[in-house]
Amino acid sequence: MPSYILTLLHFNLQYCAGGLDGLYATWPTDEQSIEDQIIDESFDPVLDVLDAHPTWTFDIELQAYMIEVIAERRPEVLDHLRTLADSGQVELVSFHYSDQLWTAYPWRDQEVSLALTREIFEDNDLPLSDVVWTQEGQFGQGMLERMPEAGYAIAVMPHNLAEFTWGANPASPTYTYAGPAGDVTAVPGGSGFANADFSVGWHFFDDGELYTTGDMDPYLGPAFVYNAAATAERVAELEAAERAGARVIGVHDYVDAVTATPSGTPIPLPPVIDGTWQPDDTTNMYRWMGGGGLWGDSEHDDLVLTSNVRARHIVEAAEVAGGDPDLIKQAWKALLLGEVSDATGWNPYPTEPQYALDHAAEAEALAVESLGDRCGEVTVDLRTRTVVTDTVYREGTAESAAPIEVTVTGRTADTRWFEVDSTVTPHGVRQFALRLALPAEGEPPILEFPWDGEQITTVPALMDAPVTIDASMVHDPVGIALPTGLLRLSDRVWLLQETSTTHLAAVLSRSAGTATFSDETDAGEEMVWQYRVFVGDDTVSDEDVQLSSLTEANLLNVAPVVALHLPDCASFEDTGGRSVNSCPPPGIFGGCCCTSAPNPASLYALLPLAFALAQRRRPVSRRL
Repeated sequence: MPSYILTLLHFNLQYCAGGLDGLYATWPTDEQSIEDQIIDESFDPVLDVLDAHPTWTFDIELQAYMIEVIAERRPEVLDHLRTLADSGQVELVSFHYSDQLWTAYPWRDQEVSLALTREIFEDNDLPLSDVVWTQEGQFGQGMLERMPEAGYAIAVMPHNLAEFTWGANPASPTYTYAGPAGDVTAVPGGSGFANADFSVGWHFFDDGELYTTGDMDPYLGPAFVYNAAATAERVAELEAAERAGARVIGVHDYVDAVTATPSGTPIPLPPVIDGTWQPDDTTNMYRWMGGGGLWGDSEHDDLVLTSNVRARHIVEAAEVAGGDPDLIKQAWKALLLGEVSDATGWNPYPTEPQYALDHAAEAEALAVESLGDRCGEVTVDLRTRTVVTDTVYREGTAESAAPIEVTVTGRTADTRWFEVDSTVTPHGVRQFALRLALPAEGEPPILEFPWDGEQITTVPALMDAPVTIDASMVHDPVGIALPTGLLRLSDRVWLLQETSTTHLAAVLSRSAGTATFSDETDAGEEMVWQYRVFVGDDTVSDEDVQLSSLTEANLLNVAPVVALHLPDCASFEDTGGRSVNSCPPPGIFGGCCCTSAPNPASLYALLPLAFALAQRRRPVSRRL
């Protein structure tokens, strides 16, 4: 009976995004030095291991940005990698330019990221595998649907996300997802199986930085170096498995081999939610979108996420307006770097949120620069991707009573409701806007909406339309990213989070009957949160309300009308009055500009060094 051993090493050159300023007095902590250390101490030694074992194949996952850096600063490592990839000893896995939190942003961002990835691999003459594994193990239906059109065919799903979603261990070594662009095979990563036709186990399925360093990570500075003895132990383990008859094989070749057997035939993939590789520890997406880590006082989840949303509107608008293509490409790269997941979770070092904010600001500046010495106002409709000469979307408001009961705890908020008179809201559907002005003082704010707990209906990441799954099949509670801001609360009641002002995960609890938004990372800042609620009367159906709220979600969050005011390059407002500059937009209510930045020095002066060096990630059942 054939036996297979799989190895997937996930490398992240943005492991310490922005560097580790102030953490070590006698060890380089700048961003470039840490990137070089990752390549020299953990990446290149893996290639040496494969050189010594020509019958082995590893899957190496990395962002295309890492390929750019290796090509620029370590060309001999790039040549080595190319030789191994061409020989079939390395399956090069990459699904994004930067290690983005792609579950939090609209499809256009990932579309650009995929195009950059393929371009960079082609420019460096590297074969790109059809296997997908992404940063933090992000996985979802939209990824599966988009993969075939981008040339991918096999997705590695975190086995613990499967358990979190389905309430049970994966029951099959392979699954199939039938999407509109083609079928995708899904493999539960980290799960061993044995049946009458074959057996499979995982030698290593974790951060590649740990493999040759004795499980040390880049935060550990002088301790993060090549460890010959620890590497030899790992190699000996694989050598023993090979002597016992196992094939050390890549994921693509494994799928080809086992799907040809009766017991390896893929079964239909059950419904999935957008999630990550440690959902039990993070309430799924919440840790990246409101949940605090070890140093929550220096995190800024909402500010980082909303800054990226506003910057993406500017970059895309400048692109549509005919900005210089080279500068537009640079702007997209800066934005995608700013969307890195490390800036908002697990436990970002204070430089990491600032890295994201700096790159969002750089993206805006490059977008404006791309338009040259053009002056005056340029108005762009991102929905139609055209420059327009007149306002195409208007709305007005009047203060209103609350259409549904909400609860705010943690802080005493100035809560105001408005009824929205919008050109996209049909008869029988009423649209309301909720504005919460939150003072700096108090505990982390918590906003609760009533949720019926029957179904989870939202627009998954990388998709355009809502998808519904039975809420009872998913772990309770569960954090949902809401990349377009849309969520169904109950029959004919839909919620829309305005992601350019508030971008937090919705934590859904069946037992409590609530959809909760909270930010544990605000660091005592004044904030303004903005939401829309759509309520249909008995003359309309739930589908009517869904369509109305989806239309508004696209107009507000995905493809707004953006006016670029170019004379002083300082103000960017859409034609509905919602600012999209680097400060939280005033929306239809007016608002404030809150730009306080992390101050790491005061926090780290009080922490023991050992605590500061604690690993921020938890492994994913590396050896099974």
